[in-house]
Amino acid sequence: MRVLRCRKKTRNSGALNKPPSGSKPYSLFWGRVHLFAIAGIAMIRFLLRAIGLLLLAVAFFFVVYDGVQFIANQRLKLVKLADAWAMLNQGSLHNVEEWLKAHAPWLWDPVVRTVFEQPTWLVLTVAAMILMWLGRKKKRLIGYARD
Repeated sequence: MRVLRCRKKTRNSGALNKPPSGSKPYSLFWGRVHLFAIAGIAMIRFLLRAIGLLLLAVAFFFVVYDGVQFIANQRLKLVKLADAWAMLNQGSLHNVEEWLKAHAPWLWDPVVRTVFEQPTWLVLTVAAMILMWLGRKKKRLIGYARD
């Protein structure tokens, strides 16, 4: 004997993408926030997190590289950021150095030169953490409106 099951018909049954009856048609504006702006912010956050994870992976590579060099040579010699950049492209490093000396000499000597002397893995890890922090999803506030 077959049992027939009946589904209770709901107000929106069969209408998956239709707005509920009595509502306004969809528009590009939702309150005061533009829907494309919401999608753009989500894409920027995604890109910040993706670039941050990529930098973190490169930083891990340099940690492993420094570790292998330490085991092979029996002395600790960390790869500086300037040395790593010079291995990739010496000309661009020189161009950045000259441009900073010409346009912002106050920034070159105390800040950028100090950063270039730090281990590559440390600088990349800090940059990755900052990018991932900027690209994080905001926590939902319960009971409060976010302005």
